[in-house]
Amino acid sequence: MTAESSQGNAVPEPAAARSETAGPSTDKERAGRRRLAILATSTWLVSYALTLAIFSDSLFILGIPGIIGLVTATVMTAVGWMYKSVNAVPYATDCTDPRGALRYHRLVVTRRFVLLVLVAGALGAVPLITEISYFFPLIVVGMMSLVVAAIVLVQQLTWLRHCSRALKTYDAEFRTPVEKLGRQSGGKRILRLSEGEQASPKMSARQPLGLEWPEAIHDGVWFAGDDMFGGALLVPGSGELVLVQPLEWAALSAQRGRVEAARQQAAEHAGFHRKLI
Repeated sequence: MTAESSQGNAVPEPAAARSETAGPSTDKERAGRRRLAILATSTWLVSYALTLAIFSDSLFILGIPGIIGLVTATVMTAVGWMYKSVNAVPYATDCTDPRGALRYHRLVVTRRFVLLVLVAGALGAVPLITEISYFFPLIVVGMMSLVVAAIVLVQQLTWLRHCSRALKTYDAEFRTPVEKLGRQSGGKRILRLSEGEQASPKMSARQPLGLEWPEAIHDGVWFAGDDMFGGALLVPGSGELVLVQPLEWAALSAQRGRVEAARQQAAEHAGFHRKLI
């Protein structure tokens, strides 16, 4: 696969070096992540304390909201851990090393899952080993962590498989700017590639890693795919992979049917002839 730029063959500078507006946005997102972490930790501690009320004859009713809060905080923590953004990446982020990007993403999600399994197993073992009743809610925490992590891992590996097929099928081209249009439930984001006559339809976007917009994504991305069918993005600088497909998939079916046969065959070969996200 070759990486071709819509502005010539020169590889663009890393986004961090070119963006003058990335700093405030990044600081705001980091502050948001810190607040979320504090909220999850506080909720977990308070909920755990309330859960212990189930061992009281007079206050056992308080254990119900405690259990609900404990499960909620555990889910938030497990999801946040599995989707946490990466910092420095050990591969070129100009799409000259797509295998390195895919390999690293798979390694990170697998390593995080294994570590979470070990932590969940240790938490669940504490009450069984000590036989202290006040530790028994940790079994619930461990089980919920395993279930959530397994669901997220399957999602992440599925999205990475789709990204892999796109990167193997299509040549990458540099698309700029990227317009951030908003969010939907479940972490899905909406964006548009390029502008004017080269603008793509509104795209749904899913990140295998990361709960926030990649830093300086507005400055441009490497896109391996087809605007009518979808594909994979690689963000310069941060190296994050993003899976994209047209947001209004059904509404564009007639247009997809009119594109040349070669594009339809490429999309089918990459697995983007059907809705994926």
